[in-house]
Amino acid sequence: MIIRPYGDTMDDGAIQLSFTLPVEHNNKAIEAARLYVLKLGFNDCEVVFSKPLSETFSFFVVYAKSQIGIDFDKVEVDDSPEDDSMDFYEVNDYIKENIGKKLVIVGACTGSDAHTVGIDAIMNMKGYDHHYGLERYEWVEAY
Repeated sequence: MIIRPYGDTMDDGAIQLSFTLPVEHNNKAIEAARLYVLKLGFNDCEVVFSKPLSETFSFFVVYAKSQIGIDFDKVEVDDSPEDDSMDFYEVNDYIKENIGKKLVIVGACTGSDAHTVGIDAIMNMKGYDHHYGLERYEWVEAY
């Protein structure tokens, strides 16, 4: 079974892309974003949203279509439930035994965008989804 994304109509190949370009926000930048997506092999490309992030960076949301499909029946995945990640205590023990000093980790983002939420979940002592944040680890100095 060949599958493709759809937006308004089944199998229309419509997708949404978002990205930043290191240019001042103006009509030329908007056209550059459209041409970039066309160069990636998409068609029916339309820049539906754009805004300046700073004097030299611009953000774009683009709708486009692709004729590419994927044979879903041939997709193979490893469904094993095995989780090789270390728990809180194993991480602390590993750092203590293998590194022998605190790790210094700095989390940062520019501005007040959605990345601050992710950084907070990673860094903050309370953590996220039953996983402690780095501030709680004895062998981590988190900023």
